[in-house]
Amino acid sequence: MVRLAIDKADLLAEVDLYYWALKYRRIKGQPFTIVPPLKHVYQDPATEVFIEKAAQVFVSEYLVNLALFIACTGWAQRGNALYIFPYTPQISDFSNARVEPEILSSPLILAQRKAYKERTGSAPVNNIQLKQFDKGFIYFRGSTQRQQIISVDADGVIYDEVDEMTEGTIEAGKKRATSSLIPIYRGASTPKYPKLGIDALMERSDRKVWMVKCRKCGFQQDLAKVQDVVFDLPDNHADALLSVFPNEEKGTYCHIGTHYYVGCPKCKHVLNVWDGEWVPTHTEHVEFGGYHIPKLISNRLPFDELTKRVEKERNGQMDEIQKQEFYNSDLGLPRSPSGAQLTFQDIMGCQESAPDFFSFKTKQTPEAWETWYEFPDQINGTFIGVDVGFSVLHMCIIAFPAHNECLREISPDNYPVLVYAGSVFTKENVQSFCELDPYMSRWRPIRAVIDAMPDKRRSIELSKRYPSRVFPCSYVDWAKKDKDFIYSFNLDKNTVMGGRTETLDVVYNYIYTRRLVMPKNVRYAGGNVNNKDFGQFPQHLMNVTKIMNTERGAYEYTEGNLDDHLLHALNYAFIAAGISPLNDDELRIVPQNMGEVVQKFSSKDEAFLAFSSLRFGGAQKGGNNGRQAYYAKHTQRKVGPGFGGY
Repeated sequence: MVRLAIDKADLLAEVDLYYWALKYRRIKGQPFTIVPPLKHVYQDPATEVFIEKAAQVFVSEYLVNLALFIACTGWAQRGNALYIFPYTPQISDFSNARVEPEILSSPLILAQRKAYKERTGSAPVNNIQLKQFDKGFIYFRGSTQRQQIISVDADGVIYDEVDEMTEGTIEAGKKRATSSLIPIYRGASTPKYPKLGIDALMERSDRKVWMVKCRKCGFQQDLAKVQDVVFDLPDNHADALLSVFPNEEKGTYCHIGTHYYVGCPKCKHVLNVWDGEWVPTHTEHVEFGGYHIPKLISNRLPFDELTKRVEKERNGQMDEIQKQEFYNSDLGLPRSPSGAQLTFQDIMGCQESAPDFFSFKTKQTPEAWETWYEFPDQINGTFIGVDVGFSVLHMCIIAFPAHNECLREISPDNYPVLVYAGSVFTKENVQSFCELDPYMSRWRPIRAVIDAMPDKRRSIELSKRYPSRVFPCSYVDWAKKDKDFIYSFNLDKNTVMGGRTETLDVVYNYIYTRRLVMPKNVRYAGGNVNNKDFGQFPQHLMNVTKIMNTERGAYEYTEGNLDDHLLHALNYAFIAAGISPLNDDELRIVPQNMGEVVQKFSSKDEAFLAFSSLRFGGAQKGGNNGRQAYYAKHTQRKVGPGFGGY
């Protein structure tokens, strides 16, 4: 009977990843162990599975084991594992410092290399991007290496940190295993933002969660929300620790720290975090398997450190960046930030809804980096933002379908559309930035906002040549003004002031929520100058980070020594268009017939004045309350982005 049991285990080790890892893997000479909640993940038979996880929950180990299993068992008769990282430089560190030591410490896996050499007389390939075993290979690739990805015929495709990968990587990887007899697809990531990256994939999966059952009252609890299950430890420890004690050999594990413990939210009985089951939370329109793996399943968790962060979050003592990290890494949950830093994936998300034909045509010359899309009709009623650099003007232009029939297929929801992103060199001793004249003529903007500094003289001269259309903008410390709007137009002086942090928050949130439509090839927008992978436009957007300035006691955006001109150009375009902070209950309607709206006022300036005041209380010219009421009464709608199109 003992012999039969051994034979069965050996047999399972050739077809079951869970038993294979227990048999073949070693860590520092010791047998490999798998925490009980992950057994189901290891043995999941689904072709495609994605995992949303907290940090340090043994999932990277699972992915490495899967790659080794595919290669060492000759899975699907070829044994080719394709392991994809977000960026190519990560491959060297991971391959040399993580994978190779695991191979060398596992004698039965190392024997696969020796078997190949004995069989062929040649040493197996063993470098950073390719590792060969007797029955198969592991290919390591970066998501930016699209040509190298499509060169691999894989039997298993593994995506490590999905949220950081370039757009289209999942689809490109899946195509590489279509010829496999038994294809396997596995991906995992710590989430960042809702509805993006791994969280978007979870929406398409059955999203199983680990439900732990209280032994005392029978209540089942999802362990993802750590704050719901962490409680103060009573002075009398004996009364609190009762009948369940940490005993890993019996499949039991509790988190009991110096001052806190993990307990049932209903009766506060201590919880065995390994006594649970995977429960699907999605049952309709499920495309593949999914798991949310919480931090508390780990038996290597520094629990006291975690509880300190839990208390800081409960007491509101975390700044924006700390809170984002807490949700993403400790809870394994996505969160919408009010600022932080844009990623390449955030920017590329804005082009996903755009039709395939909407792509910029790019031109790079010594004198200009110009980017445009040849629209079938003349674009009218645009909004231009210009940031002034040293001998160069950085410019972004946005437009709305409400003003342009040809944009309605691109943005059916009337979200702003990025129609231009680029830079134009200026000539010294030329007054009033005359280089912008062709753009004012071509794009026919309703309003343009230009950086008032550092060349204040020429910015003012430009505004005088285009009165009521071009407004020099000055950033001010808006937090000190105690105002409930984020910028203010002065129609007498033809200027605008705005809060730098407050207005950039709006741009960031439009990008996070994908309410700014960008062209399909936006990654190259603005011209490629120093970076062959990105154009200036996405690079400038990614160069800025929102941090807490502890001296001022306020958040601010900082770019360090990096360029951020096109981000501010986009911000000025948003200010020109009168785009406000996002409110879920806000109607985003732009009046279709702008002429009728203008006719309700005595002049275009009054229409613009009412618009600015209605949105922000921000136009500095008296006597407009009646006009606001008149507008609201006669239009019967809220003002949406882009209003003022006359």
